[in-house]
Amino acid sequence: MVALPWNPKKPQGLQRRLVGLQMQERQIARHGHRVFAAGEPVGIVTSGTLTPTLNVAIALAYVPMALSKVGQALAVEIRGKTYAAKVVKKPFYRSPNRPPVG
Repeated sequence: MVALPWNPKKPQGLQRRLVGLQMQERQIARHGHRVFAAGEPVGIVTSGTLTPTLNVAIALAYVPMALSKVGQALAVEIRGKTYAAKVVKKPFYRSPNRPPVG
């Protein structure tokens, strides 16, 4: 029998959540960059870009559930320096011409 790294009979629940990040400066977070909270690494960026519609740098990152609230202050390490970011609601932009969801 193969040993599983978790007990399938005991639900673990979600431990990380994919959140939207808005960089507070014009630095662009890219895939693989580390996310920090209070100086400790807590997550990783999956993708990032500079959006021409909003004219800000945005990214998606996996962070612990406790740090996934909208407005949470985080930091992203880019080329050895940390830059401020905050968790924002997804989608980043919704066209005013598009009908509301729900």
